[in-house]
Amino acid sequence: LPSDLVQADPELALLGAADRIVRGDPDAAAAYLSVAPQRAELLSEERRDRFALLLAVVNTVLAWQLGDLDQVLVAGEQALALQSLVGTGGVDDDARAITLSTVGAAAVWAGQLDGAELHLREGLAVALRAGLLLQQFACLSQLALLYAMRGELDEASRWGTNAVEVAAEQSWSSSTQAAAA
Repeated sequence: LPSDLVQADPELALLGAADRIVRGDPDAAAAYLSVAPQRAELLSEERRDRFALLLAVVNTVLAWQLGDLDQVLVAGEQALALQSLVGTGGVDDDARAITLSTVGAAAVWAGQLDGAELHLREGLAVALRAGLLLQQFACLSQLALLYAMRGELDEASRWGTNAVEVAAEQSWSSSTQAAAA
């Protein structure tokens, strides 16, 4: 789609940002994200809450891609709060699993292990329910790391083994994602 068309519509701008994140272009993603909220008033009232939720989710993922742990935690908590308010009724399990696993991983790396564990366990439950293998793997491998950081090596080994099994079933064993497990 032409860039001017995408930037004129807040939902398309948000979609453009998500696309750029997936393609590994955080600068372009940030440019789309800077435009999206400015155009939110163009949306009908019933679409604005969902838009705000998806905006927070995309901001969370972009912050993770940029390595900004503080912003991951802020945007992620905002996304989780909005998910509770919007009441998606399980429709957005993908977004919830991604948010929980991303916030949980950021909390691990920020040394907030108790909060991380809660997010990762909930993220794993949502990912299992939704059949999201990559998010299951992300939660399992970060839980393994979390328990290793606590010095609970038997528990770390159990979580790591589960993560490696998911990776092996998907032929992800040689991926960088499998390194944490």
